[in-house]
Order: sequence, then structure tokens, then C-alpha cells
Amino acid sequence: IYTDTGNFGGSLLLQTKVALETAMHCLLNASVKDNIRYIEIRISPMNYCQEGLSASDVMNILLETSARFIQEHPSITVNFVIIATRSKEMEVMRENINTAIAFSKDTSFFKEERRHDAIRVPRVCGVDLAGKEEGFNPSQFKDLFEPLHRYFIKITIHAGETEGSHNIWEALYLLHANRIGHGLKLYQDENMMEYLRDFHISLEMCPTSNRRICRYRDFSDTHRNSPENAPDAVYPLHRYLKEGVAVTIN
Repeated sequence: IYTDTGNFGGSLLLQTKVALETAMHCLLNASVKDNIRYIEIRISPMNYCQEGLSASDVMNILLETSARFIQEHPSITVNFVIIATRSKEMEVMRENINTAIAFSKDTSFFKEERRHDAIRVPRVCGVDLAGKEEGFNPSQFKDLFEPLHRYFIKITIHAGETEGSHNIWEALYLLHANRIGHGLKLYQDENMMEYLRDFHISLEMCPTSNRRICRYRDFSDTHRNSPENAPDAVYPLHRYLKEGVAVTIN
């Protein structure tokens, strides 16, 4: 239900050039107002291809729109992370990964004009294995992700959210994750927690979705009991910070 609601309010509406441009402008304008200096926008290009656009069309629209925005608002840098959703058909996942490879280089409309400032030219900077974790261990996608390693594309794996720390291990050692999404069960393995700390592998923690999906009741009060059937009594953010693990709040 959680993800279906997101699709209904998001990708189902973003099926035309005008819709994508409008959504991008709204997002970037809001980001500038919030004094954001760097943003990575997570997208699944194939979700926007139901009315005639190709994945390449989608990326060109988003990259050119954001490049023009940066020209007018030089305080912000924009990149994209392409999502490979576990529950999608394998061919859809593969097409998103191929799109990530194709657009990971500097393909911006303004490439020649801004060659001296390449970090600010919008591009795809990574791939994110996301979606339902149960029944979709990272090890299942080892072959699918192999081309990303050959092109040295950064990888985020959502792991240890609803499943145990073994999924984080698979993400690190089988898919070579540069980041871990959620990582709520990382505390189950002290050695692995030290590994993330020492190698500066960050956790992307998402308190709002963790509360809705994993039923954490209150992130600020560590003395409250979790609701019945919740996996943990205390949200692990504070512990990870105390252990020196790099954490972002998303």
C-alpha cells in the first residue's frame, strides 16, 4: 500500500515532457528555498515510459531541465540516482541499469560550455537497489549488477530494513555497495558496524518510511515501548552515531 500510493501520486502522472519538466522545476525551486547545495534525485526512468517516452527521452528531459536551472541558480548541484526496483521484471531492471551506464558520463546539453566545472554538470551518479526486501536478497542480483562494476558506477543497496544483517553483508560483499539504504539491522553484527565505520560506508536512514513500514512508534523517546509486533524497541540512529557510523537522514 505504501509504495502503491507513491506510484499513484508520482510516476503515473509523470508521463510527458511537460509533466517531467514541471515536476523538476518544482523540486529544484523548493530545494533552493531550503538552501540545499547538493541533491541526488532518485528516479526509475522506465516508470515514465507508459505514454511513448523512452528511458533515454526521460533522462534527456531531466538532465537538460536541471542543467538550465543550474545556469540560473548556480548555488545548487544536481545529480541523479537510478532505481532498480527488486519486484519489477528483470528486463525493466536491466533497462534502468543500462540507462544508468549510458548517462553516467557527462552527456549534458551544456557539456562543452561547462567543461571546466564538470562536477556541476548533471549526470547519473549511481544506482540504487530498492523496493521490497523480503524475498529479494541482494545475492539474487549479482549478475545483473556486474556491468555497473565494470563502469565504476556507485551503488546503493537497500538492506537490513525488514530483513536481517545478512542482507547487509550480501550488499557489501556480493554487490560491493558504496552505501546502504536503511541498515536498521546493522547493530546485529558489531564487526560489520566497525567495517562500515572504518571504510566510510554511509547509511541512508529514512525515519518517516521506517516508521510506516517497520512500525517504529517514536524516534525521539528511547524509553517508550514499541508497538506490538514491531521489530525493535528503539530506533538505532543514536547508536550508529555513537559508534561513529556515517549516517544521513533522508
